[in-house]
Amino acid sequence: MFKKLLLIALFTLISFRALAHVDTRIKINKNGELVGLPKQYQPAKIDRDKGAISLGKNEFLMPDCIRQYFQSPENSELEISGSWYHEFDILPPYINLNILPNDKNYEYSFLFNLNNLTIIEVLIITRPDDRSFYRHTVKFKDLCRQDFDEYYTNFH
Repeated sequence: MFKKLLLIALFTLISFRALAHVDTRIKINKNGELVGLPKQYQPAKIDRDKGAISLGKNEFLMPDCIRQYFQSPENSELEISGSWYHEFDILPPYINLNILPNDKNYEYSFLFNLNNLTIIEVLIITRPDDRSFYRHTVKFKDLCRQDFDEYYTNFH
C-alpha cells in the first residue's frame, strides 16, 4: 500500500512540474533589441529590415518567402518567448519566434537553440476558425515551396 501511495505521489509531482513550465515572453524594443534574455545570450536583436535575428555572435536570415512578413510591421506581428531555466535533457535552452502575417489564417513558428541559433523545429500553425489550430511540422528546406502559401491561405 505504501509503495502505491509513494508512486502516486511521485507521478503527481512529476506531472505538476511538467505543467508548471511556462516560457518567458521576450520583448522587442524600438531599436529591435530583445529584452528579457540572460546576459550570456546578449547582444540579441531583431533586424526587420535585414530579415535577421541575432544572438551573441550568431545570426539567422529569414528565407525569402517569409522575409516579406518579417520585415514589415504593417504586414505582420512578431511574438518571441523562450526558456533557459528548464531541464536540458529533452530540449536545450531555446527561443521561439512566431511570425503572424496579418489577414492570414496561419503563422510561422521557429524554435531556435539559444546556444548557437540553430533551428530545432519549424512549424506552420493553421487556424481554420477561432476555436481550433493545427501544428504542421515543416522541414526547413521545404518551407518556401510556392504551394504552401496558396494551400494555407485557402485552408478550411
